[in-house]
Amino acid sequence: MGRTIRIFVPLLLAALPGVAAAQTVSLSPNGAWQRESDGNRCRISRVFGEGDARHILMLDRLAPGDRVHLTLAGPAIADFTDDSRAELDLADAAPPMRVSPLLGAVDGFGTGLKLAGIDLAPGGAEPSATEGVVTLAQRGQRLRLRTGSLGEVVAALDDCAHGLAAGWGLDVARLDDVTSAPRLLNAAAVRRGVGNSFAERWRWYSYTDGIAHVRVIVNEAGQPEDCTVVYGTTGAAPNDRACRIMRKARFAPALDDEGKPVRAAYTASFKDRRRNASSFGIIGE
Repeated sequence: MGRTIRIFVPLLLAALPGVAAAQTVSLSPNGAWQRESDGNRCRISRVFGEGDARHILMLDRLAPGDRVHLTLAGPAIADFTDDSRAELDLADAAPPMRVSPLLGAVDGFGTGLKLAGIDLAPGGAEPSATEGVVTLAQRGQRLRLRTGSLGEVVAALDDCAHGLAAGWGLDVARLDDVTSAPRLLNAAAVRRGVGNSFAERWRWYSYTDGIAHVRVIVNEAGQPEDCTVVYGTTGAAPNDRACRIMRKARFAPALDDEGKPVRAAYTASFKDRRRNASSFGIIGE
């Protein structure tokens, strides 16, 4: 779907933490936000900078109420690494978030970083300060994108995600009243089993790092119904075991503002990062 991001291991860069001189790159938009969907995820993206300084910001959402998976790519990202945590600042009014990036490359933009599970309104704050700047910082490197208000972006992602839910047979009107999402009751065992199933698949059938997202429709009784694996990387063998585990999991159903159960989607992401990976995968086809 849309742009692709190839994942690779940074090899010797991790051993050279002081190579790049500290600098701040500030960029303005080069065009409007673009929206697309493939039935399993929604994406909103925007290009910043011009010519050889073009960068892209991509925001993916997999279900209503789900957190966002963010990708930043462009020349300035070449000075970042995934061997240490970074800081993502979505609003001057909210404290920066500590994030663990995954290094890769995006077609047409070069080096990129993938940040999973980002809350666009941390602590209930507005999704953008008046200045409307998104900043990624690491080891003295700072990339500042003048996004403007992210309020409309969040609304567009929400609208698109509701369209996804309708396609899955969920009652979108009832989802608007949900105050508590479906919750795994045996979370530790299930996540360990599903995580191990992906790790084994990638270890035996792929030479790349891997990212996968699991979506389960949970009914009003807390019973798992449909299960779908949405691969974040290509080249991985199908993983039927993940959904077999999920279909046996125990859930508490989603609840609305009156405490009534609601049929809704549960999502979880799994990542296997192997420092000895010898090739790259592709994210976001």
